[in-house]
Amino acid sequence: MSLLVIIALLAFILTGCGTGSTQTQTEIKSPQTTESQATKDSTVKDTEAPDTTIASEEPVESTEASSQTSTAPALSDTIVLPAGWKIQQAMSLEEMGKITGKVMDFYFYSLDKPAEGKPGGGYYIKDDPKSAENQIVIKVEAEGGQARYDSVKGFAVDGKTEDIAGIGDKAYLCQMGDAGITNTVIAVLKGNMFFRVEVPTQAWKDLSFVPEQLASDIAYQLLENLYNPARQIPAE
Repeated sequence: MSLLVIIALLAFILTGCGTGSTQTQTEIKSPQTTESQATKDSTVKDTEAPDTTIASEEPVESTEASSQTSTAPALSDTIVLPAGWKIQQAMSLEEMGKITGKVMDFYFYSLDKPAEGKPGGGYYIKDDPKSAENQIVIKVEAEGGQARYDSVKGFAVDGKTEDIAGIGDKAYLCQMGDAGITNTVIAVLKGNMFFRVEVPTQAWKDLSFVPEQLASDIAYQLLENLYNPARQIPAE
C-alpha cells in the first residue's frame, strides 16, 4: 500500500511539473510579442516625427511670404514721372543692365517724342561688335489706349499673338519684322497707356536668352518704374 501511494505521488508530481513548464514558456513568448509591438510602435512614432517637424515649419514659410509681400513697392495709380519724361528716366542703363546682365548703352530713337507723350529709345550692349543687331527698343504712347493695343496686332508675323497674364491690364507677345530683323515684341496696356518692348529674337537667342522672357522682364520692370513713387528718378 505504501508502495502504491509512493507511485501515485510520483505520478502527480511529474504531471504538475510538465504543466508548469508549458506555462512558463508561454509567459516568455508574451513579453517577446509585447517588446516587438513596442519596437513597431516606436518605429511608427519615429516615422511620424518628420510630419511634426514639417507642421512646425509651416508658420515659418508663411512668415517668409509675408516678409516678401511687405517689401514689394506700393505702386501709384498714376505715372510718377514728370510731364514730358524721357525713356531713359523710365528705364536707366543700370536697370536694363541688371535685367540683361550686360553693360548697356543708350541710343536715341528717331521717333522719340516725349513732349507729345510718346517717349521712345533703345538699349544695346556696350562695345559689342554686334550692337546694331542686339538693340532693344521701348516705345511708349501715353494715350495710345485700346485702339493702339489692337492695331499693333496687325503687324504680328502670321497674325499670331499670345496673351500674357500679370503685366499691366493686359499684354500679348508676338513676332514682328523690322528692316530684315525679326523682333520678339510684348505689347502692354495699362489704363490708357500703351507701350511695347522689342527684342531682336536671334541676336538674344545667340546670347543664350529666351527672348520672350527677356521682353517680359523688361516690360514688368518698366511698369514698376513708372508707378513706383519710392523710386529715385534718374536724371535726363
